[in-house]
Amino acid sequence: MRKPRRLVAVDETVEKRLGEWVYVWSAVDVDTGEIIAVYASRGRSMLNALTFLRMVLRACEGKPVVVVDRGP
Repeated sequence: MRKPRRLVAVDETVEKRLGEWVYVWSAVDVDTGEIIAVYASRGRSMLNALTFLRMVLRACEGKPVVVVDRGP
């Protein structure tokens, strides 16, 4: 469901499951604490990041500011 959002925080982490590395991406509305999107991938490429960000933006009205932790 699309909602107006002012500020969205996104992050990713890596976990080893069943002998494989899995990247878990998440996005949270900073104002409400609502989880907007969660995405799991086997890679951490630009394509994976863009796929996830498109999912996030589909849940938002307008263009929210996206905040990241500036990790590698």
